[in-house]
Amino acid sequence: MLPRATIGRLTEIRMNHKYLLHKIIETLRAVSGSHLNQNLYVFDYVDEITEDMNKVFELNFDQKFMILRVIRIILGIAKKAWFSQQPQAKGEAPKA
Repeated sequence: MLPRATIGRLTEIRMNHKYLLHKIIETLRAVSGSHLNQNLYVFDYVDEITEDMNKVFELNFDQKFMILRVIRIILGIAKKAWFSQQPQAKGEAPKA
């Protein structure tokens, strides 16, 4: 597993250094889903950084209400997209 600082730096790189790492971290700390009932969560924080993260990572921080199944689907899609677009290690052959 990558250290938090490395994940943060990779996020900063993927967003083309448009935002400083500490601003990205502040935004991610502010984004949270509050549990309303058995299967429903409300997300109530959106800013310029979350809007750009939606585009870059194909997430959906803009949607106000989400059920748990949709949240899991979005996280799975984002995880696949993140790992499929990671830069190659030095000396590693390009993937076909």
